Amino acid sequence: LLEAKVARVWVDDPVGRVLRAQGSFGGDPKSERWMTDFSALPYGGGLVGRIFESRAPEYILDIQQDSRTLNQRMAKELGLHAFAGIPLITGDRVVGVLAILFGNRRPFTPEEKELMGLLADQAAIAIQNAHLYEETERRRRAAESLADVGRLISQSLDPEEVGQRIADSLRALLGTFAAALYQLEPESEDLVEVAISGDVGPTFGQKLVFPRGTGVSGIAVGEKRPVVTPDLLSDSRVTLTPEQRERIEQASYRAVLAVPLVI
Repeated sequence: LLEAKVARVWVDDPVGRVLRAQGSFGGDPKSERWMTDFSALPYGGGLVGRIFESRAPEYILDIQQDSRTLNQRMAKELGLHAFAGIPLITGDRVVGVLAILFGNRRPFTPEEKELMGLLADQAAIAIQNAHLYEETERRRRAAESLADVGRLISQSLDPEEVGQRIADSLRALLGTFAAALYQLEPESEDLVEVAISGDVGPTFGQKLVFPRGTGVSGIAVGEKRPVVTPDLLSDSRVTLTPEQRERIEQASYRAVLAVPLVI
């Protein structure tokens, strides 16, 4: 519609506090490498990040002359100059940014700005609808998983069978790398593996035991609340035995969420 050279939609990831590129148009296939280098932008980072935070559109005559442009190499290689960035707003929430780049230096007419605003409004509604659908599906899967586990618990008194179903359901429901269930030994207060789901390589052996107070699970049990760590090996709160640390260093995961089972 606007005879732009490149258009890109950036969508908010509130968990990571970044904007992620979720759709692109135009550009040379060889430029994908440069785009990949900037596939996620922190809040306030570059033109796109600032537009997201300010909630106000930006219209720039030549981004090659603007110090806020992070990917100058792509702009020069593709011959990108004029830039229009419009926040994608639905209700009181900014869900992303629409970035449109042109191959020439140019001002934008009021009619073009109006058209870009209409496109941004449609994009914002579409993204919000997608988020609502995703949340609805997540809740549906959660309800189904809980119902499945409930049926299994009512049918079996075998802790290992019930535990395995719980671990499998959680891993599928949350899309995690692995999920495990541990039982607290009353005398030693060690946590002993009941079931595990997922390929965790050398991290876990048969019936892994977390001695009292070790690991993220040990913290969760001691504090009786969920505990999360973004990096298991660098979190000063987490106590690990030398053997545990060696195994984790060879594993493919770092972030861990541990939830105590309280009755």
